[in-house]
Amino acid sequence: MNILNKSALGATILGALIALVPSVARAADDPKPDTKTEAERAQLLEKERPDGWKVTLNFGATGAFNHSSNVVGTDNGSTFQLGGLIDLLGDLIDGLHEWDNSFTVQHAETKTPQIDRFVKSLDNLDLKSTYLYHFEALPQVGPFARFKLNTQILNSYAIRPEAVTVSRQSRNGDITTADISPAQEIALTRGFEPLVLRETAGFFANPMETKRITIKTKLGMGAQEIIVRNGYVVDDNKATPILELRQLDDANELGPEAEVAMNGLLIKDLLSWKLGANAFYPIVSDAHIAGRSAGERINLDLGAGLSLNIVKWLSLDYVLTAKRVPLVLNEFQVQNGLLLTASIGIL
Repeated sequence: MNILNKSALGATILGALIALVPSVARAADDPKPDTKTEAERAQLLEKERPDGWKVTLNFGATGAFNHSSNVVGTDNGSTFQLGGLIDLLGDLIDGLHEWDNSFTVQHAETKTPQIDRFVKSLDNLDLKSTYLYHFEALPQVGPFARFKLNTQILNSYAIRPEAVTVSRQSRNGDITTADISPAQEIALTRGFEPLVLRETAGFFANPMETKRITIKTKLGMGAQEIIVRNGYVVDDNKATPILELRQLDDANELGPEAEVAMNGLLIKDLLSWKLGANAFYPIVSDAHIAGRSAGERINLDLGAGLSLNIVKWLSLDYVLTAKRVPLVLNEFQVQNGLLLTASIGIL
């Protein structure tokens, strides 16, 4: 299954998940009235969250093959896709202190009859570290501080199966054009560009933490830095035959950030789900955002997933992500895929 260009399927699954949340929440309710005191709830939470490190290493792999010969409307030839995932999670609990860490690398290469070579179709690196302090009287609430990093590892290129004229617009507005041969690489960005950093501090609240469903929220102030070199991004006007590229620029922004994350079980020990949404709205920015509406300024990061447990250490996972960073590209960048994931508990 192609991990890209399945946004319609992703949107359908996302909608189904959203529709399921209320029913799952009702299923999670205890039919008996909850008479526990806050102290008793805190003791139960402490038992469910024992002190110490919990480290898990996940490996995911995806692959697809298709061959066509004399099929109407399809080019003759073979389509290959190979991809992988490395996900390292490290969580530390020490009394009322919690430190969550994750490091994820995703990569995929695709070869089609139109372009007879493997081309990078997915390249993503995410790093996240979050410190949380749980109030003793109410452990579901407390302050937090977080650092996030997102980038790509390898150089990026645009490749077109047909000859095309490329227009490059530099930061100062200068425009240059060049004619590019079919399947020729059009250089865009170098490795680790753009580098998007986010630091956030505020308060968290976990209004629901049961075996069936968990809801976690965060609200705070965030600072975002976008660091580039001389790279370009495809910012094409579909109404013209020219392929337009725009040069990226550094930016520093400050504003409120809100996040909600939900996960739960549809079928115990078999099928689980997750949903997440993060929004960052810059109220201070050194970039050229004058004239942009509120909707055009907001940064969004959306995600959804389904996980089918085959055995204890092996699962089949569908993951959908859609992110929008207007100062990089003022459109949603959608990626989704089906992964066979193996988990190894280290600690």
